[in-house]
Amino acid sequence: MIGTTRLHDYVVESPLGQGGMATVFRAVHRPTGRVVALKRMLPHIADDEVFVARFVRELEVSAALRNPNIVEVHGWGKDDDGTWFLALEYCDGGTLVQLLKQVPRLPPPVVAIMLDELLNALQTAHDHGVIHRDIKPPNILLTMAGPSKLSDFGIARSASDQTLTATGEVIGTPAYMSPEQALGLRELDGRSDLFSVGMLAYRLLVGSNPFASDNVATSILRVTTGPSLHVGEALPTVPLGLERTIDGLVEKNRDLRLPSAAAARERLAPVVDAVRARYPDLQRRLMKDPVGTARALARAAAADEIAAARSCENSMPAKAMVHAARARAWDPEDLDAASIIEKLATLHGFRLDDVHDARVAAAVSELDTRPDDPVVLRRLANLHRGLNNPLEAARYLKRYLMLRPDDAMARQQLTELLGADDVVALTRSVALSGAGTNSSARGGRLSTQEIMHGVRTGGIKLPVASAAPS
Repeated sequence: MIGTTRLHDYVVESPLGQGGMATVFRAVHRPTGRVVALKRMLPHIADDEVFVARFVRELEVSAALRNPNIVEVHGWGKDDDGTWFLALEYCDGGTLVQLLKQVPRLPPPVVAIMLDELLNALQTAHDHGVIHRDIKPPNILLTMAGPSKLSDFGIARSASDQTLTATGEVIGTPAYMSPEQALGLRELDGRSDLFSVGMLAYRLLVGSNPFASDNVATSILRVTTGPSLHVGEALPTVPLGLERTIDGLVEKNRDLRLPSAAAARERLAPVVDAVRARYPDLQRRLMKDPVGTARALARAAAADEIAAARSCENSMPAKAMVHAARARAWDPEDLDAASIIEKLATLHGFRLDDVHDARVAAAVSELDTRPDDPVVLRRLANLHRGLNNPLEAARYLKRYLMLRPDDAMARQQLTELLGADDVVALTRSVALSGAGTNSSARGGRLSTQEIMHGVRTGGIKLPVASAAPS
């Protein structure tokens, strides 16, 4: 039961970690025997009104949100010195940071489940009018039983609350911030959290966050300038449903972003359902043996791709080459993948290596300045088709069809490389999101006016914390 309590009701056992506001201990509640994570405010900030307000905010917000993917509050109070403490649900799997030290890149099935759980947590928070504003690996707690949980609502606020920050002040972790949060815009809504959770999923899959930097100003500039990310560019083996969900979350233009956690979960649902059906105990397995489970999932994914390649190597050789290339990406030592690639290269002249072609180099250079120009994307797809590189041709055709989903010839060409089901799923999700109707808006580049507004209002003011996140 949630309520006020006394510090001497707890037996403090061992420290679990320390943040900017508090130290967290493993403790036992004497009256009930319940193990808790006891969060005690640091003594030297007990007189700092801002930090105290944030600590109390975490207490108030967390206590009001009940969801299996949000860390539960068991009690709170003040010690004899008047310093606040908070008794939280104890999560025996540590933080996501600790898991990433063992497995720097999580397999797509794991990321799909974790993303769905965090979206579930955000759906509850947003339904209560609460914006978290600091979603990052240290604030994701894990359990040995499986579920991941969102924690640390210390800088959360309601959409209408402006009491904790001055106008234009940036609070949060820059590498995971939405552009509107990094610019210090006051009218944040739940879509800001959606961008952050999308960036978290991107980092889990790819192994790095492209916005991260030891220099906070650099991180903020990376977030607020340039085009939106496409996770398939960094990881071509990502399942389409997961790719489309993450791409829809990390749109820099929030009007093009997925509108709600519920909408994101709906798009992700087929992937999550398939993962849970195939791996019903996946999270327990991962927590018990992170490295072994990640390797087993990679081998299973490679085997799936090999089976797909063999099923079409005679009827659709280009598609078979794409599957074999994906199998090799999952398991570089897979002899079957190497054999199929060699066979198809010999029979059909397919290639997967980098092409030193002046036309390709020129088009790539154009794409650097116009990353969502459908004409350049189509040209690159055609160039790679002509150079017999089906993997690269598929890469650019996918991006092109996100902008021009009605191009029947492009759909047919991509069907020859990926198969009809994937192309139908791709164009359907693009149509449902409303993308493709205004290609000039794609990519989410912020306007010069938006960026200058952020500068004028202090939106690119440096946060207190300057370390790059994991």
